[in-house]
Amino acid sequence: MGRLGAILFGLFISVPTAPALSAPAQTAPPSVGHAIHLSTATFRPALGERPATPPGLTIAGYGENQRGLYIVQFAGPVRADWKARIEAAGAEILEYVPDFAFKVRMNPAQAKQVATHDAVSWVGIFQPAFKLRPKTLQEGERLYRIRTNRDADAAAVRAEVLAAGARLFGGSGQSFVVMADGVQLQAAARVLEVAWIEPFAFREKHNEYASGIVGADTARANGFDGAGQIVAIADTGLGNGTAGGAHPGIDPGRVAAIHDLVGVSDDPSCYQVVDDGAHDVDSGHGTHVAVSAVGAGNAAGVGEGTAPGAELIFQAVENLTEFVGGCGLFFANGYYLFGIPYDIRELFQQAYDGNARIHSDSWGSPNLGQYDIDSFYVDDFMWHHPDMTITYSAGNSGDDFDYDGYTDIAVTSGPDERYYLSTPATAKNLITVGASENDRQGDYACDPVATNCTGMNELFWYGYAWPLEFGIGPIAGDLTAGNAEQMAGFSSRGPTHDNRIKPDLVAPGTWILSGYSDMYQEFYDPAPNPETGLWQLGGWFDPLNAEYKYFGGTSMATPLVAGGAAVVRQYYQVLYGHDASAALVKATLVNSAVDLLDENNDGQDDNDIPIPNNHEGWGRMNLDRATDGSHVFEEAVTGLRTGDNATYQYTVETGGAPFKVSLAWTDYPSSEAVARNLVNDLDLQVTGPGGESYIGNNFSGGWSQAGGSPDRTNNLENVYVEAAAAGVWSVTVSGYNVPNGPQPFALVVDGEMGGIDLPPAVTLTNPTQAETVAGSILVTANASDHGGVTQVAFAVDSTNIGTDTDGADGWSMPWDTATVDDGSHTITATATDTRAQTRSDSVEVTVANVVPPPPTVVHVTDMDGASADAGKGSWTATVTIEISEASGAPAVGALIEGTWGGSANGGGSCTTGSGGKCEVANSVRNKSAAVSFTVGNVSHGSSIYDPGQNTDPETDSDGTTITVQKDGGSTEPPAPPAGGPTMHVGDLDRASSVEPRNRWSASVTVWVHAAADAGEGPLSGITVNGSWSSGGGGSCTTGADGTCTIDRTNLKGNVASTTFSVGDLSDTGGSYSYAPGDNHDPDGDSSGTAITVSQP
Repeated sequence: MGRLGAILFGLFISVPTAPALSAPAQTAPPSVGHAIHLSTATFRPALGERPATPPGLTIAGYGENQRGLYIVQFAGPVRADWKARIEAAGAEILEYVPDFAFKVRMNPAQAKQVATHDAVSWVGIFQPAFKLRPKTLQEGERLYRIRTNRDADAAAVRAEVLAAGARLFGGSGQSFVVMADGVQLQAAARVLEVAWIEPFAFREKHNEYASGIVGADTARANGFDGAGQIVAIADTGLGNGTAGGAHPGIDPGRVAAIHDLVGVSDDPSCYQVVDDGAHDVDSGHGTHVAVSAVGAGNAAGVGEGTAPGAELIFQAVENLTEFVGGCGLFFANGYYLFGIPYDIRELFQQAYDGNARIHSDSWGSPNLGQYDIDSFYVDDFMWHHPDMTITYSAGNSGDDFDYDGYTDIAVTSGPDERYYLSTPATAKNLITVGASENDRQGDYACDPVATNCTGMNELFWYGYAWPLEFGIGPIAGDLTAGNAEQMAGFSSRGPTHDNRIKPDLVAPGTWILSGYSDMYQEFYDPAPNPETGLWQLGGWFDPLNAEYKYFGGTSMATPLVAGGAAVVRQYYQVLYGHDASAALVKATLVNSAVDLLDENNDGQDDNDIPIPNNHEGWGRMNLDRATDGSHVFEEAVTGLRTGDNATYQYTVETGGAPFKVSLAWTDYPSSEAVARNLVNDLDLQVTGPGGESYIGNNFSGGWSQAGGSPDRTNNLENVYVEAAAAGVWSVTVSGYNVPNGPQPFALVVDGEMGGIDLPPAVTLTNPTQAETVAGSILVTANASDHGGVTQVAFAVDSTNIGTDTDGADGWSMPWDTATVDDGSHTITATATDTRAQTRSDSVEVTVANVVPPPPTVVHVTDMDGASADAGKGSWTATVTIEISEASGAPAVGALIEGTWGGSANGGGSCTTGSGGKCEVANSVRNKSAAVSFTVGNVSHGSSIYDPGQNTDPETDSDGTTITVQKDGGSTEPPAPPAGGPTMHVGDLDRASSVEPRNRWSASVTVWVHAAADAGEGPLSGITVNGSWSSGGGGSCTTGADGTCTIDRTNLKGNVASTTFSVGDLSDTGGSYSYAPGDNHDPDGDSSGTAITVSQP
């Protein structure tokens, strides 16, 4: 194979596209409502704007009971309770749509109801035209990939699409590929459960001195070589397909698994896939990549990867493919990556199930710059598996398109709009890897057995290898290696279509010396591959020997970063016993990266475009810095919701040095149909000891600048202060808009610090997530901090319900759910430590308020007295008491408490049995002719005792007091003096107050009046006796105004209310007798005998 052929990177299929179908609506100022940002158009519903859609891709509406697709836009940053309200109306939320909207499934009646909610600003139909970009629709046939909605029946959707005439090419999971023309494509878009349609192109394939450039040698010397980690690699094949024959640099004991993934043809009349095993026979790409990641190198240290201690799971995805019939006119026979599932989440899941937590992928599709179905799948898998770090090559589409002599970045708008990033490297959550140049310090030795080798390979320049892309100086004459500060010219640049910064990191990707698959090697084997008659690709010019060859591309840079991710995970496990999330790995690698000096290939190490930029992202990986122990980190697993924040404080001991803060989060997957792919939007703010403030990603000259606007695009934010002042620095992470939360995050901070003071930990313990609640409940939380927690504030839907400042008996606050409407609500507990740092935890609950039935009333329905001689100068007085409910049913198990009067002092109690009756007895001396017993209180579950209803059908008592005579004679109640006055309760009032330590107190004021015929005048000197349903009794004596107050203190926070019942009124002067039947309350807040006091 010729030299130019040896540096080709893979297959690219160019397909012409049709012009746009519709123009976006006119843009309005932000003061007139939030815009809807779709891939097809941007419009502001508040202005009445609607995008123009073609007739074949537009519907007027849905049938009365038909569930269809709509867009529901909220008034601002999305709250969880807003989502719950539309779900309660029957809407099924499918995908987020910026700004502050969702694609939902519901019927017209539900849509009408949803539109009435206060938080909803607009409801409109999600048109079929929104399912594909305007340029996608075209005349003629080509391959398209279709993704179904999340919970749709994929087989049924596929059948509908094929029924319109499209031809199935292949598929798995929620996506499939069809051959279709423009008419069939429109029919597919009208299928309700089709989520997205995009052009499909075959996935294409896109290390020693390189290891030293990224600091792996130093990290390895410090004991971090990836041991204990498993790296999964999906690529062409591995050596001869067995663990023993993988490569001399990979010990068989470190090969955890090799999977041979064979693509299945769904259309044998178009193409047939040959299962040729897991060996690496065509390009040797997979073996080279694997050794770069986990190779141990030879005795001389040649070919050592960045994680030589890690284990390997290899997924061989390349197969020989033969195209037949009409498909042979489109595609040539050869080796294709058909083993990669159409739903690539299946690929990641297989590796994850094998305990791999790093996945390296040096391949992609030429849907340049777009957020496509594969991008969605990557983000979706990582959202559900946040501990899986996935690395992808940026692609090799770097180009000097404008012929100014420098490699260009993407242009995201205007007539020159163009992109370079391969997909799914455009995904948010993975690490997108670009290629920088390697510097082997002049050592590019080759094996003289090769025909053209004279002992040393001759470096070529970019203009020689890629004359069309790099035909103008200075890059045309620039060598492809020798300057580690320079980007590789061919490395694909960002940004993405929605202006996200990409790549994330770079690593050497030119002249990488790594594993040479031992299959069909030219100069070393007797014959080429019998299937094709070709030798395995020998790499860039000539190999070093039969074990190592040179290669270049972002494919070669990516496994270096994957190995670096393994080293970082090992670092956290060894030093902290912590399993790092993908977000923490990413934040660590970015925070420690090195800014390149020649990012745009102008041939000058002048750093004229400092980080962050769309050439190198945040710089070249440096494992030495990543594992030197200088940084601190935070993993916020519980995460933030809209409006939440977490604040951390760090002390910079020595001023003048850099202070670097990196925030990364694994974001919720975006829809391909939208123009802005950030879903959960967190903000980073760093404040210095002098009040100077910096926000994430506001950079100039490579360092953060004060002021600026929050980043609403990236899920990776940094603040790098060039010369931080000594003192306390505060770092705040806040949830601006978290429509699919809570959102976990990782924080890495590096600087001249004396240590970290973490904010308090807080967890809501009651109620729990998704619990249904009603009535008065106690909201509780656990909170802790090494320096102490000063308070925990509790809020419902951002409205404070109280702050607990004493957690001696736990942090809690009572809440009456009747203060809010039925439906979903967010309860938040925010803990504050001694340094005013805060952290919050939230749960979503459903309030289902139920109007409680009126409490059951119990009262005395009979009292009978009896006496008996007890001998020894005494007799026994016995009182039988009957208690009934208002319905007349006997109150079984009621506790009766009362007092003895006359010469029989003390109290008495009994519990009713069957029939609602029980007895109290007392021993009385013979010299006493009679004694009395007065019922003071009756306790029966949640029932209320109302003495005003007490009766006695035999009239031998008034139902409250009975007199028992020694001789067993009349037991009629004592009559007041002839013509004597009576008294009663004329009013009961209540009050409550908060006490320290989550306690409260209740108080009742009793008004004692004379009989009505005496003018209802107040009576002083009257003793009031009564009891509390929460336990205990109380008494007081009325003053000149006829009132007195009885208190019940130290009630616990979990006691929602308590009832006080008047048992007796006693006139010490003997003039007035108590007539409980006259008790009343002009305010209507009590029965006149009993009153309930609720917690404040």
